[in-house]
Amino acid sequence: MAPGLDISMTVDDFYYIKPSLAEQLFPSGEAGLLIDPSQLDTLYQSCNAFLTPVSANGDSVGIAMDIRTWFGMPFVNIMQQQAELVTNGDFEDGLTGYDSSVSNPPDTLEIEDGDLHIVNDGSAIAISGQDAASAMSVVAGQTYLVRARFQNNGTGGAVTPLLAISSSYQGAYRLTIISSGSSSTSELDWEFLFTPTVTEDVHFTITCASSVVVDFDVRELSMKLVPGNHLLQPTNANRPTYGTQLGLHWIEGNGVDQWMDSTFTIAQPWERMSSLRVLSWTSGDHVYGGVAANAGVIYQTGTTPSMLMYDGNPAPALLDELVGVDQTMWEKHDNTSSAVSVDDGSIQTGTSGTGVPGGMRLFAGYNGGVAGFWSNARLYFVAMKEGAF
Repeated sequence: MAPGLDISMTVDDFYYIKPSLAEQLFPSGEAGLLIDPSQLDTLYQSCNAFLTPVSANGDSVGIAMDIRTWFGMPFVNIMQQQAELVTNGDFEDGLTGYDSSVSNPPDTLEIEDGDLHIVNDGSAIAISGQDAASAMSVVAGQTYLVRARFQNNGTGGAVTPLLAISSSYQGAYRLTIISSGSSSTSELDWEFLFTPTVTEDVHFTITCASSVVVDFDVRELSMKLVPGNHLLQPTNANRPTYGTQLGLHWIEGNGVDQWMDSTFTIAQPWERMSSLRVLSWTSGDHVYGGVAANAGVIYQTGTTPSMLMYDGNPAPALLDELVGVDQTMWEKHDNTSSAVSVDDGSIQTGTSGTGVPGGMRLFAGYNGGVAGFWSNARLYFVAMKEGAF
């Protein structure tokens, strides 16, 4: 087990040593994840919308970022280190990669003072950025940070021009460039999280409907991968919530329809350590489940609160689980030598099976591929690693 870690650790213990946990637990970037809700620059309200931080009790959590390879650095510094996926996003190479011939061109499409200058007198336009020779390759389930920096030069039409990310010209993920009727000339710098559902090549498209008169500059377009196996929930109604009190921070599932998924490859043997609180008890509810298979499971069972591990076989049993109490759980998933313990209780061993989860589902079970068996619980911290801690 990594230095500083012990199965008798409390939630407070985790907070004490957590600044060095990533380096201790994942020195070589091993497969898994590390989620710490107390690092607020890793929690955002959506994984497909403007970069809206989680900050107050009850805020929805659409993405909880995996920090196992961040080694204590904040989000902004991590992103500065990532490779730029946009070719000529700063327009240093003029109009290279930007094509207005795919649809009606604007009246003006030029480089002016280092910016992409666009003037439209009222006809429909479509400008494609990142053509076939320089398209951006994105991977389904990965999250990307998109940045668009632009300035309105003083006109705005009744219909809003849009910046879209798409593999066609009908992009589903859109950023508003100029608000309807806006005359503000202040520079706008917008950031947007984009989590595609399909692995494909994409590009930016700037579109503007007819009857719109606009004059604006695009100063920068950027897209970078946010590294990690993040917990995601794209659907607003199914997002768990953030909570904080007395210095503790957590993600909470309501036990009805809230959960998050992180998809990644992990093989037995693997281990998981987490700090959590089960808020209510229903036999069969899952604190953890699998994403690609019914494996990697910890679920509530029995009339006396206990939990079972499941990777194809229900064993071993965790007998020391308490309801309404903060606890630290340790699991080892390795079939005949599987083991589980909570706080400083005894280690229970058994044969859990050989199944692999394909990632981690939080607060719900695999349920034939559709989330179910939701758990009403809080997560303070979780580390999941291929191999041993």
